[in-house]
Amino acid sequence: MPCDCYGFSEDSDSIVFLDGALSWLMSKESDDADKYMIVTLDLASEKCREFPIPVDRISSLDLEVLGDYLCISVNCFGSRSEAWIMKEYGVTESWSLLYSIDLGPRYDSCKPLVFSKNGKMVLLKMGVQRRR
Repeated sequence: MPCDCYGFSEDSDSIVFLDGALSWLMSKESDDADKYMIVTLDLASEKCREFPIPVDRISSLDLEVLGDYLCISVNCFGSRSEAWIMKEYGVTESWSLLYSIDLGPRYDSCKPLVFSKNGKMVLLKMGVQRRR
């Protein structure tokens, strides 16, 4: 869908490059919750597009490139972490859940670093909760 960024604000420090396009996260306040979108700018055509992320209840979100895929890491209020990959760049229906992990009392976040070619193993960076 074409990009209409009016009313959106940049929501992340990460801008990633994949398949000739820059992508970044944007959010827009709505009546009940923030609405998150990924905005892309194709550098060859100079066309901007936006597409939704596959989840809506989150406390933090990171955008990255993992292998050849666009990936979002989702922290669900410190209790669960998920990663989603977009198997076909720019196709909203191609989002696929890579993992969903209960973090337990020791960790407060995790991010994927790399996954195996067969997709069965993922190397994660775990964030340890700090004691106060």
